[in-house]
Amino acid sequence: MPGSAAAADFPAGLPGAPTFSFVDGSDIATQMVSIKGDTDVEGNDASGFRSPVAALLA
Repeated sequence: MPGSAAAADFPAGLPGAPTFSFVDGSDIATQMVSIKGDTDVEGNDASGFRSPVAALLA
């Protein structure tokens, strides 16, 4: 089921991290930018918000 973590995501006997998926297939960086309302790669939209993704790409 999209958006959920299954037992298979955790290796037996080892600490594991869950995998994350969104129903629309987007990744976490896309979700972060969408939540903040940024609409371009540069992160310099009208709101003045500086995208963390843009900072990584700079």
